[in-house]
Amino acid sequence: MAGEAVARSALAAQLFLPAMETPSFAASLHVWLPMSELEAERVASRARRQGVTVTSPAGVAVPGASMSGVRLCLNSPADLATLRRALRMVAGALSDEDGARDLPSRSGV
Repeated sequence: MAGEAVARSALAAQLFLPAMETPSFAASLHVWLPMSELEAERVASRARRQGVTVTSPAGVAVPGASMSGVRLCLNSPADLATLRRALRMVAGALSDEDGARDLPSRSGV
């Protein structure tokens, strides 16, 4: 499982670095894409319209915290091919209003 987690994290890094925060360890199954709350809500909405569910700012908000962004769960898709497709859809949601960046099958990410 650790090898699979490292592969999933590396795939996300290929698509989202330098926009994503570097995970604290290589086998991390979650990725954080920092951005304004408004931008994060828009990205989450665009991704949802493409059939990909991401965690929006409201889902990880901590009272008094000033950070905002989108959290991607890399463990939800069943395999790397499905994860790759879902991450590309999220990248499209980051890049425009319907699939150019306000910033970088159905699956949850």
